Amino acid sequence: MTATAPQPLFAHLLRMTDHRATFEHAFLTEPRREHGYCVDDMARVLVVTTREPETPGPLNGLAGKALTFLNDAQSYDGACRNRMDISGRWTDQPTTDDHWGRMIWGLGTAAAHSDVSMVRRLAVIQFERAAHARSPHPRAMAFAAVGAAEILTFDAGNVAARKLLTDYAAGIAKAGDDPEWPWPETRLTYANGVLAEAMIAAGVALDDSALRQCGLDSLEWLLNYETAV
Repeated sequence: MTATAPQPLFAHLLRMTDHRATFEHAFLTEPRREHGYCVDDMARVLVVTTREPETPGPLNGLAGKALTFLNDAQSYDGACRNRMDISGRWTDQPTTDDHWGRMIWGLGTAAAHSDVSMVRRLAVIQFERAAHARSPHPRAMAFAAVGAAEILTFDAGNVAARKLLTDYAAGIAKAGDDPEWPWPETRLTYANGVLAEAMIAAGVALDDSALRQCGLDSLEWLLNYETAV
């Protein structure tokens, strides 16, 4: 028997969104408006709405709000703010922390997959601005690398995407000598999968078979380590 994957439902996501953006937190089904909005979540909104095939109007509206929010968050040097309060005021300064990487991931995904030509064009413009910056944080660079690899799936000559991926690949931390712990960090923390995903995506985009295999090996080890049998 072949199982069919259920269709995703977006009613809660739409309920969590007002005229500005999607609220960061909820209490059950009710948005917690006092906590405001963040780039981390709007990048995720952009990913899930633009990956959906034959996107209906309400989801296109969400993607448009996400793009507007991310554009407003960016500074000219590519860094970005993360948090906005309920009144529409940014409460932090631009950085290249994890939210910056997730923003680039969202923009690259939208540029590669959106059904709306204007969304694709605006996503590329914002991506190229953000891709001038670099982050010292491994997960931020990994998220950004996944976004850059998405750009190269339809524009192999994109200079900003290729340069970001090349810099990412050059800065990947190497695993230690312990064959029982072939991971580039001394412990697992959060978003571990994106480290392997980024190596795979960059290896494919840069035609670097060694990097691609390193990512596949890391993913296999991570799955075995974190999966209860």
